[in-house]
This record gives sequence, structure tokens and C-alpha cells, in this order.
Amino acid sequence: GERSLLSQGVRFGILHDNTDFAVNPSRGSRQRLALARDWGHLSGTDPWTQWEAEYSKFFSLGATERHRQRVLAFNGWLSDVPTWKTQTVGGVTTVDHRPPYFQGSTLGGLGRLRAFSLNRFHDRSALYYTVEYRAIPHWNLFEAISWLPVDVHWWQWVVYGEVGRVAESLNMRKLHRDMKWD
Repeated sequence: GERSLLSQGVRFGILHDNTDFAVNPSRGSRQRLALARDWGHLSGTDPWTQWEAEYSKFFSLGATERHRQRVLAFNGWLSDVPTWKTQTVGGVTTVDHRPPYFQGSTLGGLGRLRAFSLNRFHDRSALYYTVEYRAIPHWNLFEAISWLPVDVHWWQWVVYGEVGRVAESLNMRKLHRDMKWD
């Protein structure tokens, strides 16, 4: 492949998780800070640095006649690549010291802004918010399907809304304007 897609850096992070169930929490919160750095020595690319901060909060809404669990979840994420350098010379703009497209401040895909394709939005900085309503019904469709080779003990319905934005600088006003949503 192209050398510009290589990355041999390291990512450090700290996560504080005080939820009741890491895979599918119904109450508690998570806080995460991470720092990624590629010095560019092994890959021959420009060195780059990225930091990110994330906060998630989960509220149990209790059970009902129809649902054995209902949860309201909130999430916020902020990312920046402080090494990102944009330069225009002779009408040609170049960007140096940035991570490859699959790293850094990206939105789109299964993690953030799910209605958009993977890494659809990529720039120096990114901001993202989501709210989810999750419900696990007592009724299980998969119990009626006897020919399935696996047991599915529960399933979950999720309704969510997401907003996010990438920008060429860490400017909170700009990041909160003209946000993409799904």
C-alpha cells in the first residue's frame, strides 16, 4: 500500500468504568482519556499526536410489563490532533503531521454517527454527542425460531440520536455549528 497509510505509533489511555455491566450497562458512568502518538521513525511518515476525552452516563428506567430493562444513555466525545499543520503554497494546500484516515478525529461508522459510512468525516478536531433509549423486551423473537444454531437469550431495541462535527481547529463554537446528525 501507500506509505501515507502506515502508522506504527502507540496509544495510551485511562478508563474509569463504574457501570453495572461493561457490555450493556444500565446505570453508572464511564470516563476515558487517551493519547496516541506516532513518531514516524519506522514508517517514514510525519510524526503526529492525537488526544481524546469521552464521557458516558447511563440511567436505569426500570422494568415494565413489556420490558425487563429500559435504559437512557448519554455520550460525549472530543478529539484533537494538535500536530496537524495546514499550509498553502502557490495555491496548493497541504496538510502535514496528521494521522492516517483510519485514526484521529473521525466520525462515521459503527462507533460514532452510525448512519454515515466508516470514517466519512475526518479533520483535525471532532465533537460528538449521542442519546440512546434502550429496551430489552420480555418477549424474545428468537425463542420461536427453533432452527437457529445458537441460543439468543435476549435482544434489545434501541432508538438513538447523534450529532457531531469535525473542523480544522479546536474551536468549540465552530464545532457546535452546522453539525451532522442522524
